[in-house]
Amino acid sequence: MTEYVILQKIYGSGRQRCAEALRQELRSFAAGLEVEMSLTGHTERGWARIEVRGDDEQVACNYLRERFGLAPESIEDIRSRSVVRGQAIDAGRVGYGLYVDVGFAQTMPVDALIPLHTLRSQFADGCKVSTHAILETYCITDNFPLSLRVSRVDQTGTKIEAEFSDEQISMFEHWFEDRLDRVLAFGIPRKEVDEALAATQLRRYVVEVEELGLFEHALLCKLGTDGVGVIARLGSSLRGIPLRVFSPFKARALAGSPKIILN
Repeated sequence: MTEYVILQKIYGSGRQRCAEALRQELRSFAAGLEVEMSLTGHTERGWARIEVRGDDEQVACNYLRERFGLAPESIEDIRSRSVVRGQAIDAGRVGYGLYVDVGFAQTMPVDALIPLHTLRSQFADGCKVSTHAILETYCITDNFPLSLRVSRVDQTGTKIEAEFSDEQISMFEHWFEDRLDRVLAFGIPRKEVDEALAATQLRRYVVEVEELGLFEHALLCKLGTDGVGVIARLGSSLRGIPLRVFSPFKARALAGSPKIILN
């Protein structure tokens, strides 16, 4: 038997429903295998703890690593990885960059910092715009799942600097190219998103529900559909669920024009 900490947080007003949705996913994967997978709880910061036992434990471990990512066990584990996953934390609360919780905690948690100059380089072509403006424009709020490339880990292992990975930049490039609004929802199982769309009769205005994480979703709006209007109607069915609108036109208006538009 082995316990793993996966890089998926259980959080928000619907955390009990999220926990049950995760249990259901684990049961579905384990069906037909000689393995038992159970959600045993979560870390202080909300990362899910999964207990795995049985002859097919290695298969289950590979699934957890690929599906969610596994929390690093040491600072050397972070140094050895070219790309790490995490979720934004305390987004917009400091002016010098963005912190991302990558699941690393020994005596105390250590978050990865994307410095302001890196945010400006990757998203504003180096122009002097604020952290708040960049995060607000790109809807990067707490619990946004992100893929990072580690650029520096200090000798004491207490400071990690990073930048967005190529994969993460490519996702935002795609969001620009289709020129469609997206409504982002955080801390909710996919089933409840579908139920809310049906209850509000908004399905005809949403092309697709894209998965950012197990409990984080991007609702791709049809051409000509205003994401703000979708939130106005959807909010009554998703009370307590953080909803944000990503607008490619708003992002284009960011001072200096976002660098990724020019690629």
